[in-house]
Amino acid sequence: MAHDEHHSHHHGHAHGHAHGHAHTQAPGGRDWAAFGARLEREGELVRPVHDELIADICAALGDRAVRRVLDLGSGPGVATTLLAERFPQAHATAVDASEPLLALAAERAARVGVADRVDTAVVDLEQPLGTLAAAGAADVVWASMVLHHVASLPATLAEIRGVLAPGGVLALVEFGDERRALPEHAVPERPGFVERHADVTRELLAAHLPAGALEIDWPSALVAAGLEVVTHRRVVMERPAPLDAGERAFAKHSLEMAAHVGLHRFDDLDLLTLARLLDDDHPMSVMRRDDLPLRITRTIAVARRP
Repeated sequence: MAHDEHHSHHHGHAHGHAHGHAHTQAPGGRDWAAFGARLEREGELVRPVHDELIADICAALGDRAVRRVLDLGSGPGVATTLLAERFPQAHATAVDASEPLLALAAERAARVGVADRVDTAVVDLEQPLGTLAAAGAADVVWASMVLHHVASLPATLAEIRGVLAPGGVLALVEFGDERRALPEHAVPERPGFVERHADVTRELLAAHLPAGALEIDWPSALVAAGLEVVTHRRVVMERPAPLDAGERAFAKHSLEMAAHVGLHRFDDLDLLTLARLLDDDHPMSVMRRDDLPLRITRTIAVARRP
């Protein structure tokens, strides 16, 4: 389930997998089928967050008909197809720099039964987006776990404003303020391990993103781009133990970045703990244990073009 924890503003957080992210750039050396399948699983896992954001979109638009939707950084099209289902009069475009992921988005649209109202566009979000409005300005632009990747957020937000119809909305999902994939009791024999791991992961993530990407003041950025902030709040999605296979895989993936590139940041006992959590054959593995819940925080916002 997902629920709100503070601030919903009425004066007024997006690469694209699910710790969030649908990628706007193709990671080198990937097995695209496996990578896309993981992004699909992660996108489906955070469905409650997406449902909340769609409810906010509907509230912001009122009686306005939704005819055109753009899903920026769509990856394999989980949100694209969801939006096409939720807005049955709309044509939705999955927008990504990765042709293999867009091929998966087209396949998903066919499976879901919305292929007649979904198309794809190979577009890098660092480039001008004007061509996306060739078929008409957008009523909804969706950007989930993608905008923190762009080199110039003001420039990209200006481009998004340019493809929105007057009265249309930008809906975004971004990082929440909590990064811990596991509760502290996951490794009681190593006090502080979960927090240390979260700190290392955050540092490594920040090192691979534009400066300040994890500290963006979204309401201020949206207002500076000429948009009116309708809602902005933190949502928390909690899954109780025992986790299903997809939830376990998400928890495991959230541990893996530090295992791959942050090993020098841990002492020997922390390294042993991390190895056991990631070893599918070890009793301590996140893939085998039934006592671990999952908690994911996100920031969601809806902003309207006047």
